[in-house]
Amino acid sequence: MQEKPTDLFCPGCGANLVSKKFHDQVVEKCYQCGGIWFDAGELRRAQEHLDDSITWPENLLRYAEKLKVKTDRQLTCPKDGGALVAIHYGPSEVIVDICPKCRGLWFDHGEFVKVADDLEEASVDESSLEYLKDLAREISEVVTGDKNTAQEIKDVRRTWHLFKNRLAIDHPLLENIIEAIGKTFA
Repeated sequence: MQEKPTDLFCPGCGANLVSKKFHDQVVEKCYQCGGIWFDAGELRRAQEHLDDSITWPENLLRYAEKLKVKTDRQLTCPKDGGALVAIHYGPSEVIVDICPKCRGLWFDHGEFVKVADDLEEASVDESSLEYLKDLAREISEVVTGDKNTAQEIKDVRRTWHLFKNRLAIDHPLLENIIEAIGKTFA
């Protein structure tokens, strides 16, 4: 896709946003200040083309009040003109802006890369017990989640893969026993 100007305005500086392909998703980028806008679901779909060991936090609106931070600026959603809510994003100290109405996300210049780096570091530091808890949560979301079932199952597989890899590092003997049991029933 060729980059093309839009009639949307940058929440950060007011310049026109440009549509740009990003990991098979069309996002809006500001070339004046370097920010990126993701419509609802685009970040998750872009994740599918990134490193599988990185799990991007989802359902941010569910926790927006708890994660909300005070800032000196008030940004406006480029899609619906509503006020964006500033929140801490996942394990990082980065503050991103989310629209409660359309569920879009605004990353100021450099924030997207910083969040990706922090999430990658967090995935390396997570213990096998934490991955097991993540796995239980992902399995429950297959039934109760707001994403489609295929995406939920993909999340379970990714978390299972991460759990197995971490288990092999944390408890190599236990991992060998689990693998042997799996071969017995295969």
